[in-house]
Amino acid sequence: MRAVSRLESYLHSHKPFPQLPPPPPVSSSLDSKPLISALILHDQGDKHSRAKDIEDFKAGKISLLFVYNMLLTGFDAPRLKKLYLCRKIESHNLLQALTRVNRPYKSFHYGYVVDFADIDREFDKTNKAYWDELHRELGDDIDSYTGLFKTLEEIKAELESIKATLWEYDTSNAEEFRLQIEKLSKDKLHTLQSQLQSARELYNLIALHGYKELESKLPFSSLARLLQVLQDRLHTLHIQEIIDSTDPDPSLLSQALEDYIFSFTKIDEKELLLLDGLKSQIARTREAFLSNIDNADPIYTTLYQELQRLLAKRHINPTQEQIAALDSEYKSLQARIDALNAADERLCAKYDKDPKFLRIHKRLRESLHLADPSIHESLLAIKHTIDHQLLNNRELLANQAFFTTELNQLTKSQAKALLETRYSRETRSTLTSLLANEYLHQYKGESA
Repeated sequence: MRAVSRLESYLHSHKPFPQLPPPPPVSSSLDSKPLISALILHDQGDKHSRAKDIEDFKAGKISLLFVYNMLLTGFDAPRLKKLYLCRKIESHNLLQALTRVNRPYKSFHYGYVVDFADIDREFDKTNKAYWDELHRELGDDIDSYTGLFKTLEEIKAELESIKATLWEYDTSNAEEFRLQIEKLSKDKLHTLQSQLQSARELYNLIALHGYKELESKLPFSSLARLLQVLQDRLHTLHIQEIIDSTDPDPSLLSQALEDYIFSFTKIDEKELLLLDGLKSQIARTREAFLSNIDNADPIYTTLYQELQRLLAKRHINPTQEQIAALDSEYKSLQARIDALNAADERLCAKYDKDPKFLRIHKRLRESLHLADPSIHESLLAIKHTIDHQLLNNRELLANQAFFTTELNQLTKSQAKALLETRYSRETRSTLTSLLANEYLHQYKGESA
């Protein structure tokens, strides 16, 4: 009980607490009421009497609550805003005790700890251990949490910085903002994006801590919309880079078509219906391109370039007539890619539906100008020979150089029959390279 006596002695001395910032104002009703206290000890009293004291304290019927080895965890009383420590507490128990006064409550932004036990060194030690543990657990994500510990002054400084950045833009009109950022570079857009994201995080902190006086510093109600406009612009630039790419990568193509969006300054019901139809047509065209099994076909490359041309029209704010014209162009493009896919499927069926040999067949036809029937007969025999060998020894594919050498031996006689008068070391090497690339590409995909 020595710790309690020390606190009581200090309280009755009527001296101000040293180095303590003034607490928030309290209700004047307390001035006319006597202070009522209660004592809760870990080894005295029963559960019911303790519960009664706790409820009375939470309800404001008790002004001072003295505890010993109690209420460190699981005790939530938002009105508790000042804690007197009269004995040393260590490790996580210390942090548990201190966090009793950090619950938001009415106009109280802070809790106050009056230290009679000299906890500075223990607090620094425990706080460092806790912070180190957070770093280990969160790794690179630790930056997402450091904002929770910003002071009021730091929040104010960041708000002023963001306000200065946004000053030159119209933050009250999302459409005007969109036009203003249309010509900005990606680097400038990313900087602006970072500022808007910081503003969103600061608003959450302001709400969390109840800093109502800061809510008017920025037009927070419109910033979420501005951030969405900005992210849409960055996304549009990314899609433009995909569309402008000369490499018809199916995965990039899928993304470009999936995210195809028109921007409208005005729109009516008829335009909405037409737009829905156009989007459905674009989706069908997308599926047709993604179904193609030979992206190296010159016809496919030509069709892909046509698709790039159509996609580049997405910024024109189209009228009803323009939407209808685009829909017609996409239908025509789909018909052409569908015809190519159908021809590929017929040829693929002649090789037991193995797309590897469809592609080899077409490359030989393009480079050597051989007739389809003559290519098919010998190439199908080559396929059966290689597949039979791999069925007995799949590990051949694990060594690229060895597998290529084996192909030369396995297909020697069949290659002569296939290439006939065009047989040479160069044409033989071309055939072997086509075979090896297709089989190894398939093997790498399966083993990835």
